[in-house]
Amino acid sequence: MATSDDIFDIELDDAANRSGGVIFSVLILVTGIMDWQSGFYVEGSLPILLFVILAAIVFSVWQTLGFWNINQRKILLVIIYQMLMVTGIIFSFPLASVYVMIGIQVIYLSHYWFGYRGSLTNIIVYILAILISMFVQSEEVTLSSWSDFVRTSSILIVLSVSLVSLLEITIERINKERESNKRLVLEKRRIYGLMNSMTDAVLATDKNGTILEYNSATLELIDKNDNLHGKVYSEVFNIQNEAGEHIDLIAQARDTKRSINRDDLYLFFSNNERARLKSIVTPLSSEYEDSFNGYTLVFRDITREKSVEEERNEFISVISHELRTPVAVTEGSIELAKMANSKSGDNPDIKKPLSEAHDNVKYLGRLVNELVVLTMADSKDQKVEANTFSLVELINKIADDFRHEILNNSNQLKVEIEREVSEISSNQTIVTEVVQHLLSNANKFTNKGKITLRAKRQSKSRVVVEVIDTGAGIAKSAKKHVFEKFFQEADFSTREAGGSGLGLFVSKRLAVRLGGNLTFSSELKKGSVFRFTIIDHSSRNK
Repeated sequence: MATSDDIFDIELDDAANRSGGVIFSVLILVTGIMDWQSGFYVEGSLPILLFVILAAIVFSVWQTLGFWNINQRKILLVIIYQMLMVTGIIFSFPLASVYVMIGIQVIYLSHYWFGYRGSLTNIIVYILAILISMFVQSEEVTLSSWSDFVRTSSILIVLSVSLVSLLEITIERINKERESNKRLVLEKRRIYGLMNSMTDAVLATDKNGTILEYNSATLELIDKNDNLHGKVYSEVFNIQNEAGEHIDLIAQARDTKRSINRDDLYLFFSNNERARLKSIVTPLSSEYEDSFNGYTLVFRDITREKSVEEERNEFISVISHELRTPVAVTEGSIELAKMANSKSGDNPDIKKPLSEAHDNVKYLGRLVNELVVLTMADSKDQKVEANTFSLVELINKIADDFRHEILNNSNQLKVEIEREVSEISSNQTIVTEVVQHLLSNANKFTNKGKITLRAKRQSKSRVVVEVIDTGAGIAKSAKKHVFEKFFQEADFSTREAGGSGLGLFVSKRLAVRLGGNLTFSSELKKGSVFRFTIIDHSSRNK
């Protein structure tokens, strides 16, 4: 089976074959007529000249029209041209005739087909033919004859070498271009293979959004079998938000000059059905251009995923709310049982199980509360409203609420609030939840140490609340997992603290919902610093 390279070689050889024939026939015809009209040929050799001209024209036309099988008769074609040239040189062409230089065309073809061996053989044959012609055409060889021989041979050699060198440069460039094309084709096939192996719809567009390439998953997503090349992506994909507004993702990427990653959009179909869409748009630019010259778009149908997620969140929300009342009642009942046992003599056989039950119920209550907060953090339907409150009062109240618990763990609590911190505009409920989580977490992993609760203004629109402890710290290997759901460090010294593994995960989600952030720095066995950045909307309203 012929490869693309074989076909390329055949086409290239065929082009050389035809062009060689055209050039050779034109040269022979023009120079032959000029020599014939001017009488510039050896006396009495007109029949030979006419024979050479006609035979060369016949064979070159035959070559040009493609009657020669180029792969089987290259040598025969070169020998025929060579014999005609040798006949003309010896018997008809004077040493100073332009006809001698026509042999360069045969040298060119010989070099192209057979390399340096072919071109060198032809040059030697022509020089010998010129030398023989000097003795055949002249009754007496003079110094002038030798001078003509040397001049003609030198010109023939110089022109042949120049033409051959030019041919070598051309062939080298063609080979480099061929290798480059092969690499491009291979790379393109690899990209196509990678794209078509992906289950996500992948498209590549130019700077105007015109589709250049796409994979098979794209057609599956839009449920069509059309040719999308040359179409504008916004005409193929009807993407809207929840409010029914058309969204141009490429325009967003172009305006913001960054990648767009959204999972809150819908793809609408012609039958008015819709699918939830995960969309990633990445602008592309070359190192030589400042503007974007194209975009890659990745789409995924997440309708089922979102449906499962929403059902799961609803289930957690319902269960956690339903558990709150029985857990609270159980905790109250155990408290009453402990009080009754204390008044009746404090029986140790009753006190210990009641204390264990009370601790476990309190743990269950905290877990239920965290699940409720987690549902609130994950809920995108619930709007986060800002209200104005005193952060100083809030920090002091939280510190007072936790002071007894912290002292019971043999820790010291210090509160530091800068003067610039006063009233802020944010969501008081979420700020309270996050600070409580951080303070509880610090106390949990600190024993006989210090805990500092600090509030300071970072800028006009940002306030930072820091919780600093001298506790167990966090190992390097665990740092990247700190904000993951249900993560608990495997270190024995920290495992004793217990917990659900939801506190920091929930706190991070709540901080982000406020438009702020939650970060930390920590060193194992030296302590941790958690920084809660809060956006103060009051500065924007002034």
